[in-house]
Amino acid sequence: MSTVFSFKKLIITALVVTSLVAILYPAKIEAAVTNPTAESKISFTFDDGSASNITNVAPVLSQYGYTGTAYITTSCVGLVTVPNNCQADEGIPYMTWAQIKSLQSTYNWEIGAHSVSHPLMTEINANKLEREVANSKAALSAQGINATAFATPYGDYNDKVLSAIAKYYTSHRGFADTGYNSWPYSNYFLRVQQVQYGVSVETVKSYIDRAVADNTWLILVFHDVQASPSTDPEDYQYATADLGAIAAYAKQVGLPGTNISDGLVTGDPSDNLIDEPVSGGSIGNGWSTDSPANVTVDSSSNGSAPESTTSVAVTSNPNTNVHLFSPIINVDPTAEYVVKGYAGMAANQINDIGFYIDEYDLSGNWISGQYMQTIFSWYTRDISFAYKPSSGRVAGASLQIIISTASGKVVYVDSIKWLTVVAGSTPPPPPPETVENILSDGSFMNGFSGWSTDNSSAISLDTGGNGHGTETTNSVLLTNVSEQNSQLFSEKVSVSFGSSYTISVYLNMVSFSQDIGFYVDEYDVNGNWISGQYLATKRDGQSGNTLFNYSPTSVNVASASLQVIMVAGSGTRAYIDDIQWVTA
Repeated sequence: MSTVFSFKKLIITALVVTSLVAILYPAKIEAAVTNPTAESKISFTFDDGSASNITNVAPVLSQYGYTGTAYITTSCVGLVTVPNNCQADEGIPYMTWAQIKSLQSTYNWEIGAHSVSHPLMTEINANKLEREVANSKAALSAQGINATAFATPYGDYNDKVLSAIAKYYTSHRGFADTGYNSWPYSNYFLRVQQVQYGVSVETVKSYIDRAVADNTWLILVFHDVQASPSTDPEDYQYATADLGAIAAYAKQVGLPGTNISDGLVTGDPSDNLIDEPVSGGSIGNGWSTDSPANVTVDSSSNGSAPESTTSVAVTSNPNTNVHLFSPIINVDPTAEYVVKGYAGMAANQINDIGFYIDEYDLSGNWISGQYMQTIFSWYTRDISFAYKPSSGRVAGASLQIIISTASGKVVYVDSIKWLTVVAGSTPPPPPPETVENILSDGSFMNGFSGWSTDNSSAISLDTGGNGHGTETTNSVLLTNVSEQNSQLFSEKVSVSFGSSYTISVYLNMVSFSQDIGFYVDEYDVNGNWISGQYLATKRDGQSGNTLFNYSPTSVNVASASLQVIMVAGSGTRAYIDDIQWVTA
């Protein structure tokens, strides 16, 4: 059954003003992201940590310029005689810690985790699941190995298992998820091709040909590799000579090799164009929501590595979709981007998560949008999609996360990254003309001087750095109360009939439930109120600039003031700043 998502956008009066630029193209940068484009490649991965990894496999792969990723069952390390008590396979010897570290240092292999004792992960209780995931990482760490990749034993996992893995590792590889990996990849749902006795070299060559033709990432899964392998498919063995033939063919066709973690699309924190939605103990950094009662900060380690303690918990609403909005970021219409992140779901989810990009022009007006991805509810999945602006008019964009209507389901959002993968070529626009703001203090640098309110309990000065523009320390906190509307009033400014004006207001939306209105009061030469104009309504929780036109109603209007109206209710919280009133 398909899910119908409702998208929301900020409704404002359309206006393009050369002297008021809300969004500027970023300066041209060179992408510093790993794997910024789709390219064919191959990974050789080996489960359990058998001694053949170091004795038979690594030397063969090295001949052809390839490395591998070894997923280690940590309780089996050092079991060098057979039979032994390793649950993975008691009939083969396993590497010692010295050999595992030699794989890493001598052969440049990646070392990942494969649990402590190789259980069926879906059949153990929550405490044992946590120990299997956390203690295998700790055992590797004690040997100086920072494992960031995990493979589930038997490929056995569900939503609970993936949530536990994501707390400690940045990727997960199963066993039964066959196929190829299309860029920009799903870190926690890597597809594989199994290779054991009965899978011919010609079959694996066909996998390689497919990856080359489709520009996809081929991940091969092996276990034990022997000169004379067992012919029982349940032993999961493979011939050393056949492995060599596969590596030789991959080299022949020019297929690059990569370890698992090196194959993912990643970037340094400095490459991320967007801030995390968690700011202290609340939603912040420009993020907002239209359902503040359903969106909270969770500090119970339901997020993802590398810092899983805090995440955003979104509880679905039985009556309507819930939206989480990112701040608007500057984008270059000729650049290309990737958005990555984590969406963890509690057990037995039935609702879906949608991801939508809102697009804005240079003046901050919404002009278009793109629906990017749907995550279905059966498993924890990562956010992963490529984004290219729709047209040359796009100068800003924001991410909209949509949790579909359901009763009481929880999604944990974490580790959001917006990365530039192909740098743009659009030159920055010319600097805007300097235009005088006829408001004496639209940035509240002098506190409430020139401003007033009819409800100081709902509207107050904030000095916590939640503002916008050149001076961000001061802003005004707007909240609504249930009893009545609350108003913020500017000073009266001189205006002339026949002239046109542009008013720009920046709102840092923390939460949203009721409308915010914008009204201009008009006065005669004696300061008497004579008329007014209702200019715009903000009906969304999106942070950013609100722009609108104003022209005096009649020749009798000599001055005017801006009125910001907080509609009665509860749940709206926003910071207003950087208010500009200029002659158009």
